[in-house]
Amino acid sequence: MPKVGDISTNTSEYGKGTKVIYVICNDCYIKKWYPYHDYLKLFLNHNRPYQCSTCSKIDRLQIYNEFSLPVGTISNPNVGDVKPAFGHNSMFRKKIYLECSKCKMKNWVEYSNYKTYLKLGVIYLCNPCGLNNYLTNKRENHKMYNIGTIENPNIGDIRYGSELGYYNQSALLIFSECINCHKTRWVSYVKGKARNNHCINCSNFNHRGKINKNEKNGQWKGDEASYTALHHWIRTRKPKPSLCERCHKNPPYDLANISGTYKRDINDFEWLCRKCHMNDDGRINNLKQFKV
Repeated sequence: MPKVGDISTNTSEYGKGTKVIYVICNDCYIKKWYPYHDYLKLFLNHNRPYQCSTCSKIDRLQIYNEFSLPVGTISNPNVGDVKPAFGHNSMFRKKIYLECSKCKMKNWVEYSNYKTYLKLGVIYLCNPCGLNNYLTNKRENHKMYNIGTIENPNIGDIRYGSELGYYNQSALLIFSECINCHKTRWVSYVKGKARNNHCINCSNFNHRGKINKNEKNGQWKGDEASYTALHHWIRTRKPKPSLCERCHKNPPYDLANISGTYKRDINDFEWLCRKCHMNDDGRINNLKQFKV
């Protein structure tokens, strides 16, 4: 015969391998095997004595009767009725039956939330109406600062995407001016300011021309750049003139180095025509010796 508190894994009621404990009901004193995991979770961890399912239901009905529904019944409650929340984790919490002051929908609400409404002096709204009311008030607050209209906005006006016909209807946008080209456009309004102070064209130009230029480029090699890369760097920074810089007669075709050291210096290169370039390199003499 087992004693109260004995633990076993060989019981036919719950199957072999299931860890069970022999318990006694605190009210009716019935003894039985009970799953150890459930006993630990529902009773031992909360310092509650064990109760069988029958006694537990009786206690809950007694707790329910203590609230004493004022007008309605359990199946058909009226506004203002209070009941306990059923369930192991919520059996000691109260709920109150309220009606939304806007859509008139009725549902059970946490009693602690209802006391907060009374303390703040606000009316009860269901979740959809409360969210809609919050967004409406937010829109009205932003409209207070708008000077222009949707067709003719002013700098600093704030609108929702739904007002402008945007796909993201809940997004906030501000009418801003580009600090470079002074182009006006609607920009996302984030943390009290415009997301970007530049328009798309100026932003792309800044990215190509400043952020990824010279030493800021990850592939920058400095003076160790190759012959082709160095000529490309000089060609993009030294405009080609209309005439050769040596003879000033023919149009230039080649970018020639003056010192022969190939430094990264624009002043060390010049635009030459093909004849001046070959004379400067001495290639014209190599061709003359093969003259027939």
